Amino acid sequence: MKLNRFTVVMTAYSSSREEYSNERCMNLLIEQLCGENRRFQFDHAKGMYKGEAEPALAVQCNDFTDVGMLLQWARDYKQESILIVDARGKAFLLYCNNSYMEYLGKLYSHDLKEFGEPSIMPDSYTVMNGIMYYTV
Repeated sequence: MKLNRFTVVMTAYSSSREEYSNERCMNLLIEQLCGENRRFQFDHAKGMYKGEAEPALAVQCNDFTDVGMLLQWARDYKQESILIVDARGKAFLLYCNNSYMEYLGKLYSHDLKEFGEPSIMPDSYTVMNGIMYYTV
């Protein structure tokens, strides 16, 4: 039996806010993830979405209840979407305003430490621990 686990990549940054406000929002999001009775484990990452690089978090979720909680927090921070990766490595973009889920494809990885940057950079990607994750 294979358990369904998800990874959600999200941020609290917004291009409409000042850097100080973005850092404050990101710290508040981390506090929410670590807060009382929270079971979330996460890693810090760098996300690139629509040409904008920003700090992100890769959050481990046990089920869709967890995903729903993160979706609500993303809405609270005025995010457009969150990235969901399922246990099979399939990636989806979940839009915060209407909960529409768009299939992006299989998630691939590229070890930046070993191979350097790829010759053609993807438009959107996440870098975590020296590995670039992207869809094609």
